Amino acid sequence: MKRLSRSALALVWVWVFAACSSYMGVEASDFANQANQEGTYASGIVVDTRGRARSAASESDRSPKGPGSTDAGSTSISKDRKVVYKAEYSLRTSNLTVALARAKALVQEMGGWVQEEGSGKFSFRVPADKFWATTEKITDIGQILDHSIKSKDVTEEYMDLGIRLQVRKKFLGQLEELYAKGGSLQDLLAVKKEIDRVTEEIERLEGKIRFLQEQVAWSTIRLRFLVQSEYVSRDFNLPFRWLQSLGIQTLLNAR
Repeated sequence: MKRLSRSALALVWVWVFAACSSYMGVEASDFANQANQEGTYASGIVVDTRGRARSAASESDRSPKGPGSTDAGSTSISKDRKVVYKAEYSLRTSNLTVALARAKALVQEMGGWVQEEGSGKFSFRVPADKFWATTEKITDIGQILDHSIKSKDVTEEYMDLGIRLQVRKKFLGQLEELYAKGGSLQDLLAVKKEIDRVTEEIERLEGKIRFLQEQVAWSTIRLRFLVQSEYVSRDFNLPFRWLQSLGIQTLLNAR
């Protein structure tokens, strides 16, 4: 096995870091120019006078990319905008059981899955390309009392993670080449330790990229139900005494 002197090993290390720094500078510049050419994305929503939410972006740009455009198993950098959509609704209903059944039917219709259910709360995920179609059908579940729709552009974060991942992978390849050349046991252990550290960083970056891809591919919708009887005041005075004796709750249950 060919041995490297400490001075030679030190020079190689300087070369490796210099190469990585140069590589990072070029890649970062290229991706920054690309982002500037594509323009910026208007995050957020605009609520019109009819209470329906629409994206601040144009109609052609507002539709998020579906799972087909963001493969959760891939960590390659994409030129597409990465936007995370979330919606929250407060709904009034006279029958919570029926409302939940309608919500579950909508989830199934849109090809989504239930994330949480309980205590008058219901949250679910739907494919991003079905997000707007799903929000249009929330009125079938119950009367909308309040709602908000939020969008977050994570394109810059996604591209930054991709650049860092590419740099780490290049650095790892250089470390592996250096390790293959051999050297003293102490030098090899030092290189191996660095290889393990960089490998861990790569796995962590890949995990973050997969998480962002999943957030972009699957939109989140949260529902909060308020049963209609909760809006009736206990101090409500009925015009006739015999109606008062029946009790307001009894009248509501008889409807």
